[in-house]
Amino acid sequence: GTCFDLNVVDNGALNLSSIVGNYFSGSDRYDDELPDFGCRGVHIDTTTNQKAQTVNQEQLARLPGKIRSFTGMITGEVEEGSLPTPLKLEIKKGAKIMLLNNDTEKRWVNGTIGIVKDCFEDEEEKLFIEAKLENGKTVNIEPYTWDIYNFFLKKGEIRSEVIGTFTHFPLKLAFAAPV
Repeated sequence: GTCFDLNVVDNGALNLSSIVGNYFSGSDRYDDELPDFGCRGVHIDTTTNQKAQTVNQEQLARLPGKIRSFTGMITGEVEEGSLPTPLKLEIKKGAKIMLLNNDTEKRWVNGTIGIVKDCFEDEEEKLFIEAKLENGKTVNIEPYTWDIYNFFLKKGEIRSEVIGTFTHFPLKLAFAAPV
């Protein structure tokens, strides 16, 4: 896909929103059968997480349809800043996402890109997010539990201990990402 380097536009001489907005607006259709990785597959490199979040939220707002919000669950002594994905995840149909784990069924690996097709509950009221991946496969993504570690030195060796867990959908918006 296309890559924008935001170091060029960070100085304020160019309007990032108009550049990205004009580029993305070339595709107002959202085909359920074949994601437009040529347009919505644009990747924007930013210098900070905050800039990436801003671009991601702006592009999410441009998509038609309702935002779906999901809140993760924390156990133990875990700080929100150490989570692999936002505690409150907002997505909608057509959103570009990045998966954040290695699937146990080997359908994707950490860093795989996809487009959200739908969010639904099964007959047991278990939530899923359906996404079409870059490889063309459609997958159902379910919540995943990460162990959260504290790392420390003990007798000159790096040690770790589990201080809690975080359960959420293993994904984040991926219109933009910090480098």
